Amino acid sequence: MPCIIPNCPNVADNNFSVRCRNTNTNAHWAQNTSANLCYDHAQGGLRITVTLEPSGTGEIETIVSAPMGVPAQRVTPITNDPA
Repeated sequence: MPCIIPNCPNVADNNFSVRCRNTNTNAHWAQNTSANLCYDHAQGGLRITVTLEPSGTGEIETIVSAPMGVPAQRVTPITNDPA
């Protein structure tokens, strides 16, 4: 898979994911995204900006991008009940 960082020639075996947990650490949801990082970018440090927008759809939509790059988008239904 290609790295989400533009012009990176490395193979990207690391999936960028997001999860929401309640206080007992059970996950409401754990979303793998369609974005992958190479080892160098995964270990080299990143600045991550998160924007949360309520949708009311019962789905998690992730859009991950890097400056000047192509966004990686994925939509997944929420199926877990963490109670």
